[in-house]
Amino acid sequence: MTLYSLTVQMQEILDMAESGEFDEELIANTLEGVEGEIEDKLDSYGVIVNELQDDIDKLDKEIKRLTAKKKTITGSIEYLKKMVMFTMEQMATKKVKGERFTWSIQKNGGKAPLIINEGVLALSVPERFQLVDFDFDKAEIRKALEDGEELDFAHLGERGESLRLK
Repeated sequence: MTLYSLTVQMQEILDMAESGEFDEELIANTLEGVEGEIEDKLDSYGVIVNELQDDIDKLDKEIKRLTAKKKTITGSIEYLKKMVMFTMEQMATKKVKGERFTWSIQKNGGKAPLIINEGVLALSVPERFQLVDFDFDKAEIRKALEDGEELDFAHLGERGESLRLK
């Protein structure tokens, strides 16, 4: 029997008990049996949840391993490209055609990089070149609310609930 159908069955028994359709002993015995089945079902769900959590943990470890491997390979590619570029610059050539590949050095596309001179502060340039970014001081707002201050622009929300498996 599914957990859903057991839950429905238990609710039906409780509804019948409230309406007075069963005697108390029969209701108690039936509820005890359904509760036992629900507990068994929930234990089974716990086993499945734990196994799936173990799978997630294994996948997280594999992701870390593969990420590290990717970083190593990416570093190797960058090193090899730098060596090719260095060699081509030493040869004073922009293009080398091999049997299978052609290497060429060319300018990057897009806009030229913008470089702000070292030591220049944003406040020292004309306002039209400044960007002002305002944001909420959430820590200060939270502190005020927790201290009992009423604010017309913010309030603390409910924490909600979560299911824990031990």
